[in-house]
Amino acid sequence: MALCLSNELALKVYWGFLKTISRYNIDFVLYLPRTTIIILGGDWNSVLNPMLDRTNNDTSKIPELKQMHKLMRKKFYDPFRHLHSLQQDFTFSHRNKDTIFEARLDYFLVNTRAILAV
Repeated sequence: MALCLSNELALKVYWGFLKTISRYNIDFVLYLPRTTIIILGGDWNSVLNPMLDRTNNDTSKIPELKQMHKLMRKKFYDPFRHLHSLQQDFTFSHRNKDTIFEARLDYFLVNTRAILAV
């Protein structure tokens, strides 16, 4: 789902559901004018920083992470990490017998224009 008002774009992301078209959503976003305020938010089904964003330090190797890193290279930012550089906080929790797995899978990613307002 996308909401576009003049030079602002908000795009809801759910990677688990949009695997086949998510790459095209990202490409569309990257071609918008630099004056556009872009806010991407939702379930990215991956973690940006395994050391801070999950309870075990396994590196995420799923395709969604590649798309997130593509955005980061194009000057998109994680506002939560921008404000809380070392804080651990999680949006997903799963218990398996004696082990609890937690991760931050839900993110907002914003472009340079939007991060200035954070």
